[in-house]
Amino acid sequence: MPLGRVTLHRDLKARRHGAEEEAAVRRGLLELEVPTPGGVITVFVVHLKSRLTDDKQDPAAEDLRVAEAQTVRDRVLELCPEPSVARFVIVGDFNDTPGSRALKAMQARGKTEIATWLDALDERGQRWTHAYTQIGVYSRFDQALVSEGLRRGNSGNATARVAGEPWVEVAAASDHRPLVLRVRTNPLP
Repeated sequence: MPLGRVTLHRDLKARRHGAEEEAAVRRGLLELEVPTPGGVITVFVVHLKSRLTDDKQDPAAEDLRVAEAQTVRDRVLELCPEPSVARFVIVGDFNDTPGSRALKAMQARGKTEIATWLDALDERGQRWTHAYTQIGVYSRFDQALVSEGLRRGNSGNATARVAGEPWVEVAAASDHRPLVLRVRTNPLP
């Protein structure tokens, strides 16, 4: 299925808590429109700040990642101001785990629910998507969030899974395993 409009948002600026100046969200935000028989679904792709940093005030870059997540969330809400009826997903490398501050920032702003996190398993029932094999740490850094408008009602449903096989080829390509999102939509009348 061909994609619709593709937009790269490179104008995003984030201010880390306590910082005097804003910093560019280095990797920006990719916005894709995917036409489906049930209408257009907007896909937002993120790649938040890694945990590598020289900043002694933010040793795992968590504050910067949270600031980037809040900035991306605010842009998503500018483009989709009513997430309860909007049809979108937010996917990508969050460089953070489920339940983290960055992920929570993407899921809600105040009392406004934006998107629901999707759990994902591979063929063996494992959830990890990132392997830091030098020290034997496996984490779930890659995430998928689905808007309420897409998740409920006649809009369809969504599931995610971690692609793990064929393992040799997947491991050779990246230190991340692919997260596959499947969205079922009902055709428009």
